[in-house]
Amino acid sequence: MTAPRPRPAGPLVPNLDGASAVKLIGLGGVGSICARYLTLFLASREDADLRLVLVDGDRFEERNGSRMHYSRLGNKAEVVREDLLAGRQ
Repeated sequence: MTAPRPRPAGPLVPNLDGASAVKLIGLGGVGSICARYLTLFLASREDADLRLVLVDGDRFEERNGSRMHYSRLGNKAEVVREDLLAGRQ
């Protein structure tokens, strides 16, 4: 059995200096919500050139409508990107 990893003493502070990319993998129910808040956070960081890379090869389908927010059917990464750029998220 391995020993438990020590917990950090304080809050985690991301090192996002310069030109950095944050990759979000998976844009289903939780991932699409994370994308919205990551977009707001990264936009608030005027001190760095930051990119959000959305990764998901799956598609939004009609049966997803009760638990996910999206504007149209199609590839999740493309739809979430369009929604974020249009301010729909």
